[in-house]
Parts: sequence; structure tokens; C-alpha cells
Amino acid sequence: MSQSTSDVFDDVQINSETISSTQFEDMTVVEEYDVNKYSYVTILKSDLNNEYLYRVCEPELTDFEELIRSEVASKLVDALKYHDFLQIDQDLLPNVIRQKAYNILSTYVVTNNRIVDSVRSLFGRDSVTMLGETEIENILYYIVRDFSYYGKLTPLMEDPNIEDISCNASNIPLFIYHSEYQDLMTNVVYDGNELDQFVRTLAQYAEKHISISDPLLEGALPDGSRLQATLSDEVTGDGSNFTIRQFSDTPFTPVDLIKTNTFSLEQMAYLWLAIENNKSLIFSGGTASGKTTSMNAISLFIPPRSKTITIEDTREISLRHNNWVKSITRDSFGSENVGEINMYTLLESALRQRPEYLIVGEIRGEEAITLFQAMSTGHTTYSTMHADSVSSAIYRLENAPINVPRQMMSSLDIMCVQTQTHIGNTRVRRNKVLAEIGNVDAENNTLQTKNIFEWTAESDSFKQYSDSDLLKQIQSQRAWSDTELQWQLDARKELLEYLVTNDITDYETASDLIRAFILDIEGIYELIITDQLDDETSNFTNTKELITQSRENNATEKPDEEDTNSIYNTMFSSIRKALGQDTKLEYNTLSYEDPLQNPLIPDPDKAKLDPVSSNNDIRSEQLTDKNQSTAVSETDSDQTTQDNNSTEIDTKILLELLRQGVKRSKNSK
Repeated sequence: MSQSTSDVFDDVQINSETISSTQFEDMTVVEEYDVNKYSYVTILKSDLNNEYLYRVCEPELTDFEELIRSEVASKLVDALKYHDFLQIDQDLLPNVIRQKAYNILSTYVVTNNRIVDSVRSLFGRDSVTMLGETEIENILYYIVRDFSYYGKLTPLMEDPNIEDISCNASNIPLFIYHSEYQDLMTNVVYDGNELDQFVRTLAQYAEKHISISDPLLEGALPDGSRLQATLSDEVTGDGSNFTIRQFSDTPFTPVDLIKTNTFSLEQMAYLWLAIENNKSLIFSGGTASGKTTSMNAISLFIPPRSKTITIEDTREISLRHNNWVKSITRDSFGSENVGEINMYTLLESALRQRPEYLIVGEIRGEEAITLFQAMSTGHTTYSTMHADSVSSAIYRLENAPINVPRQMMSSLDIMCVQTQTHIGNTRVRRNKVLAEIGNVDAENNTLQTKNIFEWTAESDSFKQYSDSDLLKQIQSQRAWSDTELQWQLDARKELLEYLVTNDITDYETASDLIRAFILDIEGIYELIITDQLDDETSNFTNTKELITQSRENNATEKPDEEDTNSIYNTMFSSIRKALGQDTKLEYNTLSYEDPLQNPLIPDPDKAKLDPVSSNNDIRSEQLTDKNQSTAVSETDSDQTTQDNNSTEIDTKILLELLRQGVKRSKNSK
């Protein structure tokens, strides 16, 4: 299911006239774009009422080709009955379907004409010709679309501009929410029986059960989209329906949230400092206000090595984090509800795993009390909930079915309230309020809250209304002066502003730079204010390419000493720049009997590196001379950890180098 239809076919002729109808008269084409190689979308605007329409255009089939397609599909069903799909990689399934369908076409149409003969009488002998390559490709497109993807819904599922797909009932056009044109009616329609069958198909894709006795379904499709479906008219007046919430393949970064003005630069720097210092946070807001998107984005501020556990009922959170445990709920089996694993159970289990950061997709019930108990015992937690203001969020948390005691509420540090609203005719998402949660007032038993940032609709801007008690708390915990606290905020603002100004929204690049900053704030800050970060980012990219190229070369030929030294010098010079001129990088030749006869970047499984204590991370490695032992004592490691020069600039590169026997040393002067 994860493979796009564009990866399966070569060339398919597309004819937009196949879906023309009277409803498209008096409409102007506003935009056209491809969703894959074989179908495209036209955005139309009515000249009469200024409404927009979303029209899907797919390859045209003649009546004769439709009958051929039907016959091939029928024979394909018979052929697949005896195929073991458990042995097939799901990414390869579309190709398997296509090949089997092509074999049927080749055998029965091209060679023996058996299918052609069975339908020839319906058209008249003179009007039927042998199928050409284009006609065969058109038929194969529909076969694979229907057997491996989502049938007529496939173009909508592959359109990255669609956020929601809604089918309200049979014989009614589907509606979508488009990222640019908002709510649009489409030309895709299901009839009654067709819709019932498709809802059952969606349930199979989500690996869920749906039936007349159990007609409601919530789940996730293979591509991560969230599914809600209803079967028949047991609980809905108009029969089956479904809604699919789609998510971007690439998660949003903090840079994206700033560029879209969902958050201000100052808010994001504030959240970054709070997250690094283990402050808990809840995002609240209405449906589709961007709560999960924002929570996922700010997770990039979690320190790279911190143990993180996520708990969800539908997988939506995506972290670029190695020390990450992904937990997801499980429905019960059978009519006796045996084997259910809910969020409360997963949360209790997570607390036994010593997480540093705990992320819960959404709190709705009894799991909230356990979540706040985790906050009270020092666990940093993040979650989302439905509420349109700080006061309504607190009311929901304190009352049934959540019932969090008021005294426990003070364990929460920050609440962000998000909203989906309009700026002119454009629908946007904004962080309406960023508030700090204080203690319970002993006199009147009220929970104290303080709005730090608020969004102003008139100017579409954010204003800081109050000084932050939370930042003062962090200042006290870290023993920072006022100047140091301000510098910590300014340094984070500098990096975020650099990323925004240079349009660095690529998820991997942005997350790498944020991680590098967390590991060496002073080093990266110095590169920013001296306008050297552009060069060093390029150097990192070149170094990664050198590592890859060298490894590929080593697989086929052994480099001579001159080539090795050339790669060695180029690779180390770029990293030495970033680490500082007083840092020297050395290749650990003691790991090999004859270093000059070994490739620069050997197979790490074959490298005889000296052991390093498991209690020490890379930041705490002993800075040694070339002829000293690489073993690290715990005492020396603790001293080295305090050295500002012992931090990494790019964790990927240094991890790679350390695996290959590269040791970092500080010149003794």
C-alpha cells in the first residue's frame, strides 16, 4: 500500500473528457496539477456562485475496454485465490498484481482472443479491434488501482494537498478539505452497495473489524492516515460513511510553524528552552487546529539521547529519535472483550521503563490521572486534548470522565491553546494563547494561570503580555544570571531565525542542526554570529558524501596510501573547523596491524576498537593523545564532560568516525 501508482506504470493516456458533465458548464479552470503520472486534478470555479469544485481526471476506457477490464478482474480474482500473499512484501504487491493481470491479458486477449470473443457480439465485429499498448496500459492501471490501492479514491489519497476526505452517504459527492482552497466538493461518488463494500475494504486495510453488529470503526490506514467509518444505517440515517484524515509524509518542523505564523520566533525559543529543561506541556484546541502537528514539531527540541516513550491509539507521532519506544493501543478480541490494551495500561507500563520524556497522543479519560501522577513524580510529559481555552481545558481535566484533582494540576507547566481561524478569506492555524500553570491559591482554592503570549487577530501578530515565572524557575535551577538566561534565549532565537531566513525546512537538515546546537550551543552560536554556519553545513554534507563514496570504493577496490590521505585530510579539515582550531582529529592506527594496508573506513564489524565503558557517552570520551590508550576511566570521563570542547557538532558524522577508530584529541599547550 505504501507504493505509489506512479511507481507501477509507464505511460497511460489521460483523457479529461471522460468525466465531463453538465455540472462543469459555466466553470473556469483555476488550477491543474498531477497527483501521479496517470491522473490529475482540476480545480474549477463556478461563474455563477463563485464556488470551487475538485475534479479528478483519470484515463478513459471505452465500453469495450470496460468489459475487458471486468473480465480480467474476474479471472484475476480466481488466480489470486491460490496465491500466498503472506510471502509477498506489501510494497511489491502492486507489481505482482500488475504482472498477473498482464499475463491474463496476454493469454486471453493478445494470444487466444477468448475474452474478446466473449464480448465481441455486444459491439459488432467491425467495431472491435485488437487491444494496443495504450489500451492495455489503461486497463492495467485500473486493475492495479482497484486491487492494490483504494479504487476510485486513489487519486484523492495521493494528493498531498488534501487534509481530510469525507464521504457522508451514498450517491452524494465526496467532500475534501484542500490546503489552499479549503472545503471542496468532488466528482467522486459511491452508490449504496459500492460504498458498503468499500467501507469493509477500508476496515481490512486498517486491520479492524466492522459489521452490522459492530458498525463503528476507528483506526489507521497503512499510510498512517486516520480512519473513522460507519457501516450501513444502524447508527446513521443515510447509511455507510467514512472520514479519512491525511497527514504529511514529512513531519512539520519548528521552522514550518514559524514560517506559517502558527507560532512566533519568541514563543518557539521559549518552548525550546522549556523542553530542554524538562517542563511539561499540553496542547489544547478544537478539531484540526494543529495540536498533534505542533507537538510533533517541538519534539525536535528533546535532547537526542533522552529516552522517549510515545503512547497513541492511532499512530500519528513521528520522531527522529533513536532512543524511542513506540506504544500503541490494541482492541479486544471477540465478543467478550478479551485482550484489550488501552492507553491507561500502556501508560502504567511506560512508567516502569524510566522514560525521560513521555508523549501521549491525546488524553480523554482515566489515563489523564496517571499522566499527571507521572508529572508529579518528575517525568516530563506532553499530550493534546480538545478544549478551546485554558479555562475550558482545566474544567475538562477536573471533571468527569477525566477527574484530575486540582492539587495535581499544578504539576503541569505550560498549556498552548491552538485555533483554526480565518485571516481574510484564508483559513489558518494559530497558537492563540501560551499560558503557564501555577500553584493552587491556598485562600480561594483556585488554580493560578498566567498568559505569557497571546495572539492578536487584528494584526495577526503575537504579543508577550507577562514575564515568565517558568523562565525564572529555570534560571534558579541552572544557577544562571539574568545575562546568561537572556543569552540562552537569544542563542536559540538566532538559530531559529537562521533556519527561517535560509528557508531550511527540510526535516532532516533542520533536525540535524537543532541537535548539533543542543550538543554544542556555544560552538553553533559562534558559527551563526560569524556567518560561518553556511560553510560548515556544506562541509558536513560533503563529509557525509565522502564517507559514502569511500565506503563504496572500498567495496570494489583497495585505495592506495595517497588516496587514503587525501580523503582523510579533506574529511577531517571540515570537522576540525567546526570543532575549533584547538581540536585535533586523529585516526586510531593502533586498531590495525598495518594501518596503511587497511581502508580508511573499514567495515565497523571488523574494526578492533578499544572498548569504552558503557557508562560513558561520546560527549564524555577521554581526550587522549595518539599513543595513549583509548580506554576511558569513569573519573577522567566525568572531568572531560565538563570540558566545552568535548561536544559534537554533527552526531551522525562523529558517530561514524568514532566507529571507524577516529579519536578526538585536544592539543596540550
